[in-house]
Amino acid sequence: MRVTPSLKQSYLLACDMPIPAWNLLQRGHRVTIAVDADAVTAFRRDGSGRTPLDRLQILREDLDDLSDLLDVPLGATPRTYGELFRFLTSKGVRIVANADALRARGIRPGELDPMVAVVGSAEFRALLQDVDALLPYEEVAVPHHSLFHGGDHGGSH
Repeated sequence: MRVTPSLKQSYLLACDMPIPAWNLLQRGHRVTIAVDADAVTAFRRDGSGRTPLDRLQILREDLDDLSDLLDVPLGATPRTYGELFRFLTSKGVRIVANADALRARGIRPGELDPMVAVVGSAEFRALLQDVDALLPYEEVAVPHHSLFHGGDHGGSH
């Protein structure tokens, strides 16, 4: 799954990536989320160690469904998209970022959340070539919406 837009351009990374990634993983597929271009900014930590994904809350009405899908108690269900992506990586989803994209945006690899592995451009290109299926979530802009129910819930971010 390749992602290029930033969170400011599209909430697709946060809203539409986790569920397909989880479903593919549960079906026995190896899943890698390839973060490129402006999407790398979603994983950049601020002075407190939080990323924009950590500040993006999962909609309250999604928590029961998410708890069921992930097969975790409601109290252990991720509450933010940062927590959700960390959960996915703890279960085997790999997240990699293109080092060239970081350099172009003035981001040092150490500024990224540790869930993200930074790879050189040659390895990144090779990764995109060596796949059984590529879901190219590129250049799509959608408002923040429910993980499960679709549609815009008041445009809240």
